[in-house]
Amino acid sequence: MRDDEYFRVLYGKSKEMAINVGADLSETSALSSAIPVKSKRVQKISGRLRDYLTTTTIGKHNIDSESTTTEDKMWRQFYEALDRGLNEFEERFSVQLPVLEATRCLNPKSKDFMDSDLLLVIATYFDQAGIDTMQLKCQALIARAFVSQLPQKPANALDVFERLGGLKEAYSELLKVVRVVLILPLTTCSNERFFSVLTFVKDYLRTTMENERLSHLLLIFSEKAAVKELNFEKLEIGYDCVGTIRQNRLSGCEVMEEKGMKCLRMGNIDWRIEKLTEVCLVRWYDSKVVMLVSNYVAVEPKDTCRR
Repeated sequence: MRDDEYFRVLYGKSKEMAINVGADLSETSALSSAIPVKSKRVQKISGRLRDYLTTTTIGKHNIDSESTTTEDKMWRQFYEALDRGLNEFEERFSVQLPVLEATRCLNPKSKDFMDSDLLLVIATYFDQAGIDTMQLKCQALIARAFVSQLPQKPANALDVFERLGGLKEAYSELLKVVRVVLILPLTTCSNERFFSVLTFVKDYLRTTMENERLSHLLLIFSEKAAVKELNFEKLEIGYDCVGTIRQNRLSGCEVMEEKGMKCLRMGNIDWRIEKLTEVCLVRWYDSKVVMLVSNYVAVEPKDTCRR
């Protein structure tokens, strides 16, 4: 693909199509002038290289002259665009090349569709997904037979995921591999200018997620081992969005009155939780009596309330 012969064939087809639609292909046309042309500033070669034969580049670029044709400009643009694309794919998948090649096992048109060995390559590389390899082999054999009997064959990996998604219990491990392959282009992307759609994804996440929640998710992600050991049925009581409230703002409050609180020792509290609205009301007696109101966050109420 990256040779002059391929370019001549491609340019010939493009030129033929342009003629068929009546486009002006003259050198003075708007189409020709729209192609970017580099500066025509005369570039002088260093005097030290005068009368010498050089066998390497001298840091000077070819410039367009009056005799430069549209085909020459298109030839240069063709190689620049092609090299950028090839270099990006090499940078993205040079390390994960075996994984990239193994993804063909989820292409229904491939002869290696649902190949157990290729599926194991993906499952082994992404071991953090917790894929059971023994079950994966069995599910791959069943899935291949299942897909071959469908009246309408799936066209790509996404179609395979949708067909098998209705039987999550039967293809649990295989669906994990399909999910990994579907998100692989995004997770391996390194050049955001080439794949600029990622900027839209990041902007959406940043504008729709509050910083506090993002911090909590990052903590859970970084402390996976500690999170797995948590017993979510016995979480500590939590309070958020705490604010003070005056006594005259309340009517029929069940917490102890201020006079009764002052009869107790400093540091005593009295509190009530409204289960319907999940609002907690606390009366705290320290140097003075303070009334606090907050939202209530807990699995089950606790007998004590901390300051």
